[in-house]
Amino acid sequence: MASFQRYAYNDCTMTNRFDVIVVGTGIAGFVCAYELSQTGVSVAIIKKDDIGTSSSFYAQGGIASAWEDGDSPSQHYQDTIHAGCGLCDPSVVKTFCEEGPTIISYLLELGVALDKKADTLHLT
Repeated sequence: MASFQRYAYNDCTMTNRFDVIVVGTGIAGFVCAYELSQTGVSVAIIKKDDIGTSSSFYAQGGIASAWEDGDSPSQHYQDTIHAGCGLCDPSVVKTFCEEGPTIISYLLELGVALDKKADTLHLT
């Protein structure tokens, strides 16, 4: 299991050495750091603000995916492209829509707290 040590800004000096530095503490940054730590490398996670100021934190456990019966990755793709008003990379959106259920299962295995109603995931 990974072990973590927290350093305050003043504690980090040039004598601290890490194999990898991950910038950002959203879910992607934490998963990246976790996966790297499982390979035995030392990882530092840095960010500019406190831990509660990531987009993942602001999502408050909400995540969007074609998860349930009747959901469609292709419809989710169309909805995301439309909502993105031309700012989304279609190939990235396609990958996320197709891989969403697998990623959500993985996050649940890691213990990530996603929104639930009763005992059922409530994906937005």
